Amino acid sequence: MFNANLNWYLFIISLLIFVIIILVFKLKQYIQLSQIDEMTAISNYRGFKKVISKKIKRKEEFTLAILDIDDFRKYNFKSYAFGDCVLMEFVKLLKQQLPANSFIARYKFGDEFLIIVNDNLKNATEKIRIIQEKCKSITFKNIENQQPFYINFSFGTALFEESTDSLDSLLLRTEKELKENKVNS
Repeated sequence: MFNANLNWYLFIISLLIFVIIILVFKLKQYIQLSQIDEMTAISNYRGFKKVISKKIKRKEEFTLAILDIDDFRKYNFKSYAFGDCVLMEFVKLLKQQLPANSFIARYKFGDEFLIIVNDNLKNATEKIRIIQEKCKSITFKNIENQQPFYINFSFGTALFEESTDSLDSLLLRTEKELKENKVNS
């Protein structure tokens, strides 16, 4: 009798452990999914905050860039599917052109992207500028109707300064430069 009860308890405990393992695995999957932008399959702002917080804590040198697709409304005005196509093509280009150790995230829900370049301000800005020039020279194709289109973007960059920067101050400096560049372009 005692042996049968022990076997029953061991079975129940084993079953509970199995269920807990599955739940932990699923929870990790959901947390990971919560940090990915569904449309572009890159990190979203939540994922970005997780990555950049670690870099700030470790006091690693990096440059933050914000890229904003110019006149994005004109794409969405034609159709939201076309706007989605522009975003996906732009992300594809960024992935191809940025150094492998860079990090790309969609900023909020719009047409702005955050990029972490593991380099000094001068080199990172030059890398983004090269991508900007290349982007202007590429003819993209609309997935819906194969119509050609072009993408221009503005950007701002700021170097992380370990002695003074928080995430908010770094974002403010980067956004300020983006706005200045938009006005001057």
